[in-house]
Amino acid sequence: MRNRPGTIFLVALLAGLSLRLLIGFRDLRVIDRLFIPDDAYYTLSIARSLALGQGPTVDGQILTNGFQPLLAFLIAPIFWLTPDPDLRLSLLLTAMTDATSIMLLGFLCFRLAGPLAGGAAALLWAVSPIAVANSLNGLETSLSVFLVLLAVTLWHAEITAPCRWKRLLLGVAWGLALLARIDTALAIAFFTLVGLIHRRWRLLLTTGLAAIVTVAPWWLYQILRFGTVVPESGAAVKAITALYQELYLTVPGQLAWGLGTILGNPVIMFPGLIIGLFDQPVLTCLTFVCFAFLVGVAAGKILRKAGENAAVFPAATIMAWGAGIFFFYTFYLPALWFFPRYLLPTSAALTIVLAGSLGRIWNIWPSSRSHLLILLGIALLILVSSRQSLSFCWTTPMGTLDQWMARAYGYRQAAEEVLRLLPKGAVVGSLQSGALAYYGFNRIKIVNLGGVVDQQAAVAFRTGQLGRYARSRALTHVVDWPLNIDNLKRRGGQEMQTARLVERGRASLQWNKAMTVYEVHWPESPQEKPQAPPK
Repeated sequence: MRNRPGTIFLVALLAGLSLRLLIGFRDLRVIDRLFIPDDAYYTLSIARSLALGQGPTVDGQILTNGFQPLLAFLIAPIFWLTPDPDLRLSLLLTAMTDATSIMLLGFLCFRLAGPLAGGAAALLWAVSPIAVANSLNGLETSLSVFLVLLAVTLWHAEITAPCRWKRLLLGVAWGLALLARIDTALAIAFFTLVGLIHRRWRLLLTTGLAAIVTVAPWWLYQILRFGTVVPESGAAVKAITALYQELYLTVPGQLAWGLGTILGNPVIMFPGLIIGLFDQPVLTCLTFVCFAFLVGVAAGKILRKAGENAAVFPAATIMAWGAGIFFFYTFYLPALWFFPRYLLPTSAALTIVLAGSLGRIWNIWPSSRSHLLILLGIALLILVSSRQSLSFCWTTPMGTLDQWMARAYGYRQAAEEVLRLLPKGAVVGSLQSGALAYYGFNRIKIVNLGGVVDQQAAVAFRTGQLGRYARSRALTHVVDWPLNIDNLKRRGGQEMQTARLVERGRASLQWNKAMTVYEVHWPESPQEKPQAPPK
């Protein structure tokens, strides 16, 4: 490992890619239950609409910017080849981008803290359960991490030997990262801050222009159509989390979910920690202080020891991005059910801290016995990670990866089953409508009531007028999980309180809940026709 990092990188790449492909070719219903959230089907539906020339829309009618666009753009051409492509194709795309991240993380740590650190980072990410799981979730998570790692690697190359074409490529990489996920702006902000401090005006100007040119077409469209470059799904998710904050969620509880998600990463996932910490605010705060102190000290020593190493600022960018992501989602947008993917950049930052620390210890303790202990420690970490990641090859899941958090379920099977219970031409409302919209294409009409891809629905949810909006869309049925039916009633207003929901069937149990089909009977109101809520 010490003398041949390139060989270790190649071994890690092949092992990581093989593991992801081995899991990725399991039955799609199993993969769906393990990893794939409902949002993945929104992206697929939007990609299909783009390929059909309908614009960015889930239902073929209401335009939306409530998605991260780059993955949809990359998937759209697949629909030109086949009208109903296998979800597996998009999974393979994200699996391969994450496998490339193995090499980039390894290179970055190699330049930062030496060959052992580079080899350890590559091997750890190759078998990391959180990395493997996110590479097969059908969303842009792994793609955005890959693009930020690519950008900081290009930055490292520019620092080492500055030239114009490297700056241009760096700008394009930053632009693509923004299109992959808008929260990569936190990494770009740190990059910009470093450039300003060191007065790298040419670097900032060239990369800035290249990034603007890259994002300009999509951002210009968003501004003209929606008046913002921020996805409208963010406001909808904020409204949903606000509801949970009203009901039960506290700041220590949010912190418990965040800590429970990242503690142990990248080596292992400890879902039980969330349950253990959630009702223990004092223990949660003490755990956070200790964890933040240890990580901060380790990161500081790694960067300080690196001195003038060209990889200091690129590595620090990933660390700052990971920290910023953790604080942003834990305290501002606590969508707990999304934490396994939202906090993936934090796991990448922790990989650098862990691998960099091992590399520094290797250099500080030069004895053969110390080196043997370090190698045995790395082998143990890889063994633990591999055991959990390999279990994805044979486990029979009862729910998705984050089932212990929000009782999320496999959406593909549920959607296929409830669609058989619905009459053709039904107008179906659902807070989680991604899989229903994708598999019900040209058979039923789906109305998203969660607001993530429908701005009017988001306003209705936020103002407690969701029932009024649902009636204005002439809903004949409501399909959802019990939790979301409760949320619909809470935010439905008078219209939903007086409506009668008649159960017409259920999908099979997943975990301990079932997606249920209700026929909606609206109350008669001859004096007043139902109106859509104000924008």
